[in-house]
Amino acid sequence: MIDFYNEELGISFSLEYNEFDKLKPIFDEFYRKTGLSIDEYGDTRLIIDNLSLIKNTAINFCNQETDKNARVLIQSFIRNLEIITQGGYNFLVTGD
Repeated sequence: MIDFYNEELGISFSLEYNEFDKLKPIFDEFYRKTGLSIDEYGDTRLIIDNLSLIKNTAINFCNQETDKNARVLIQSFIRNLEIITQGGYNFLVTGD
């Protein structure tokens, strides 16, 4: 499981491994743009700008996605990002 945690507000959401695998192209694109890796094994500290980039990348992938189930998963991921980024500046992404 991969947890996205807002350190200042104390709120989080999690991705199951199968969800993370389906969203992996978004994280690969984020890595390509920033050099910051998000994976199921490590911990990564992010700032609000990083999560905004992930969200924008997810929106682009969602607009291109033809599979309905994948599109629903991406939209849910975007909503969760919007919720945890409503306050605070520092975020932690942790893998098991």
